[in-house]
Amino acid sequence: MPGNSFTQYQIIRGRRIFNWHSGLNSFSFALVTGNIITLYAMFLGADSAAIGLISSFSFFSYFAIPLGRLLASRKPLLRIYADSWMLRNTSLLLMALIPIAMLFGVSQVGLPLIIISTFLFNFFRGIGLVASNPVIRDLAPGNDRGAYIIRLSIINNFAALFAVLCMAVLLRYLPGAAAFNSAVFAGIIIGFAASLLLYKMPRPRADVAPSDQANLMANFSKAFKDRNFRFFLLVFSIIGCGVGMARPFVIVYCKEVYGQSDSVLTIVTLFSSLGALAMGAVMRLFIDRIGAKPMYIVFSAISLLSLIPAVISPSLMLLPGVMIFICFFGFLTNLGFSGQESAAQTYFFSLIPQQAVMDLSILYFFIMGGTGAAGALFGGVILDILARIGFSPVVVFRIYFIMQILIIACALWFQLKLKSMGSYSLRNTIGMFFSPRDLRALNLLSRLDRYAEDPRKETELLAELRESNTAVAEGKLITHLSSPRFAVRAEALSSMESLPSLSPAAITTVVAELEQGKYTTAYLAARLLGIFRIRDAAAALRTAVNSDDYMLAGESMVALARLNDSRGQMVIAECLAATENPHLLLWGIRAMEIYSNTTSLPILLDILRLDFDVEDVLHEVILALSTLMGFEKIFYRPYSRYIADNSILPELLEDLFEQVREHRKIRDTGFFRLVLDFAFSADGADALMGWFVPFSGKQKGVISAMLAGSVLDTELTRLESFRFCICFWMLAAVDNRKLLLR
Repeated sequence: MPGNSFTQYQIIRGRRIFNWHSGLNSFSFALVTGNIITLYAMFLGADSAAIGLISSFSFFSYFAIPLGRLLASRKPLLRIYADSWMLRNTSLLLMALIPIAMLFGVSQVGLPLIIISTFLFNFFRGIGLVASNPVIRDLAPGNDRGAYIIRLSIINNFAALFAVLCMAVLLRYLPGAAAFNSAVFAGIIIGFAASLLLYKMPRPRADVAPSDQANLMANFSKAFKDRNFRFFLLVFSIIGCGVGMARPFVIVYCKEVYGQSDSVLTIVTLFSSLGALAMGAVMRLFIDRIGAKPMYIVFSAISLLSLIPAVISPSLMLLPGVMIFICFFGFLTNLGFSGQESAAQTYFFSLIPQQAVMDLSILYFFIMGGTGAAGALFGGVILDILARIGFSPVVVFRIYFIMQILIIACALWFQLKLKSMGSYSLRNTIGMFFSPRDLRALNLLSRLDRYAEDPRKETELLAELRESNTAVAEGKLITHLSSPRFAVRAEALSSMESLPSLSPAAITTVVAELEQGKYTTAYLAARLLGIFRIRDAAAALRTAVNSDDYMLAGESMVALARLNDSRGQMVIAECLAATENPHLLLWGIRAMEIYSNTTSLPILLDILRLDFDVEDVLHEVILALSTLMGFEKIFYRPYSRYIADNSILPELLEDLFEQVREHRKIRDTGFFRLVLDFAFSADGADALMGWFVPFSGKQKGVISAMLAGSVLDTELTRLESFRFCICFWMLAAVDNRKLLLR
């Protein structure tokens, strides 16, 4: 299986079967392992050391993986997976003998049967685990691997939760022995059903034997040369030891410190499952968006914090208080433990090459098994030693959990030194947890994953994402730029406008869209590059100015203006001089308005000299001139009124003049007659300049001097709108001489 992949159809079918297998398997697993078997063993008289031994078997199972790898050279991995899972459930039949032993009055053999059955169960499980990571790798070969791992976790924990609910009902209505025996029988039957589903999994297109011993050593050697890989193994080992010591004894703590019945402890197990489900809900949103490292740290920190309530160990006498506390404790601990395990697995996948997944997974599971087993065994021994010293159960567990807190704290310190592997910073990640905007965006991204085959819904969600204004959406938006549907690509580009910035990867993708999306989405790419002032895109934008796609050419003009690219301004000027396309003229005018430099004015005036039929071009130039000269705020509304009714031109100028005269206390009103004469006829240009030159003096800006000189240009002054603009500017300059300095 390594080195191969499923076809797309096989992935869809394989995920459906594997999801059902995971759900049924987890339901069975919850009934015959974990807290329920711990309670069963305690019911049969097991002490802490025995509980630690039984719990350690689940970790020792990882040491059987090399046997599975050896078998993989002879049989397909999926067949080994199915066969070992079938043998795993067969080993549980030993537990079915416990009721018979009780019937004949030899219940003391029950605990040994649990120990032997649990050992064989985990031994065969370990053989099959050789296929676990390769199967996940091939069922999730894309960027959604982390999300698929979390989806499996949600399925597994939901099934386990349902199993615990069923167990709670059994304990409520049946005697203890009957309830536990019924759970075991149900777990065996459902486990066989889950194992049979593995035989229905699709086979890869070709079965290839795993790498030989030489390749195994080569993969190990290459991996260990990576300092970050070695560092990850150190962190993984420390946390594995701490969690291995804590997890099996959470239920023991609740029973021994607070003296709760098995039925109450089953409710605690239920809340533990809810904690794992809550973890899945959080990780589903975050893991593939922000990366594994920050989530690894966050959930390791939650694991540490979750143990503090046990260190405080409040004295609670009333049942409601006890129930609330131990349920909260079970929920929080499993939330942290499950979260750090899922994040660690995702981080591990990001560290290693695809072809080394199976070989390095052996090491991964060895460490998980070794540290977990050691933690469970030593934990049981330590608890027994502390109890024999004479400490009360409360003090015993306070000391015990302080030890785990110190171990996990040490691991957290090392975790901070891991490479980010392209993930977000811890600070930004924590900020997202408390940001409704980011959480909404993450939820939209998750919904986008679910509706990947529905372009209409995909387009709607992308439109909603436009309002998110969060960087976490960037990766998903980039992937949607490869969609064959125009509407999806267009919405993705539009939504990218709300991002706080563009990463190098996003810039590369958008520039490619600019160059390849002619007549479709290239104009949106040009707009995006201008909005984010991407200077590296200037050359591509200059080329696009002369494109036959006039929408692309227009957006490229504005983008170059936003970049303040001087070479681009010359390219735009040449394009405007050669075109009669009103759309291009309008975009070019907008670009010159954004440039707002000495080169802009002659280009705008040249457009006015053209013969064009579209009045919008004339109006756009006039308004651009008002912006260029700095009086657009007082000009826009009067000009709008003028366009609607040009007969009120004198009224508009008189209104402005009255304001200026009152403000500046002007007595000589002769110059206003010159302004008004010029507004009606270009013949008054000489007289107007005779007044304006002495008035403006020598302290004029370059643009002001150029505009004043245009009063004598008959090609321009033939336009009444232009004359109105000039008159308005001069009157405004009487009130505010700063307008002459531009």
